[in-house]
This record gives sequence, C-alpha cells and structure tokens, in this order.
Amino acid sequence: GTGTRSVGYINAAIANIRGNTTEPDPDSCVVVVHPFSYNDLADTGSAGIIATGGTVMSAFGGLNEEFARKYVVGSIAGTPILTDVNTAISTTVAKGGCFTKKAVVDAEMWGFDMERENDSSLRGLEMVGTMCYGYGERRDTSGVELHILATAPTS
Repeated sequence: GTGTRSVGYINAAIANIRGNTTEPDPDSCVVVVHPFSYNDLADTGSAGIIATGGTVMSAFGGLNEEFARKYVVGSIAGTPILTDVNTAISTTVAKGGCFTKKAVVDAEMWGFDMERENDSSLRGLEMVGTMCYGYGERRDTSGVELHILATAPTS
C-alpha cells in the first residue's frame, strides 16, 4: 500500500471524527501510530506536532500517569499521539488509527480464571490461566484507519 508523511492527513482524520454529527465526541479522540511513523513525521519537521517531552497530557483523561509517560509522545490539534509497535509494517507503510472510545467495543464473556494442575513429571504444579473475550468495531464514523510511512531510523 501507499502511505503519507503528512500531518495534514492526520488532521483530516481528526476533523472527520470531530465533525461527526451522528454521535459527536470531540474530547476523547486519540491517534495511534508505529514509532517509525512518528519518527518520520517528526523528521520532516512537520508543523503542528507538539512533542510532550515527558510531560503528562492532562487532556487525555482516564489514563494513569505511567501509561501516559510511556506512550504519549506528542499531540496534533490537541489530540494525543501514542506510539505502539503492535502495528504491522508492510514494506515501508504502517497502519495506524485515529479514533474515539466509541469506535471500539470489548466484551468479556468470563474473566481471568487461574487453575493449578499437578505435573508429576516435573514434580510441581503448572498454573493455567484462561479467559474469554471479544472485540470489534462499534461505530465506523468514530475511527479512521491511517496508512503512514514507517522507515527504520538511521540516525
């Protein structure tokens, strides 16, 4: 696929979500990109990116301070940018997203259950944990899939 390195691309996603008249939710929008994508955006000197420099972003309510310090790297148009390596890179393009909490649903059928099983061959107990959950997209208008260039940093 093709990707972009433009902050305007992300601004357009934010505007589309904030301009949603069906179910507006302007304050809880977040952007998630691969760290290589963020590096590419920052390297281009893109206007509009504000690096946090370790400052916890109070606008991203509901998250604990440690999480914010680890993953929030900046903001665009008042929207926090988080980096996550769990987004796959296809050649030089990584998928990311701009979305609100209303875009995704997580359903838990049963919580975490821990069982102990005797393992005689190892002369000990084996701990087995299980749970059942599901997740999916709830509202398509509350999220935008992003395709952003993600080249490995060289300097």
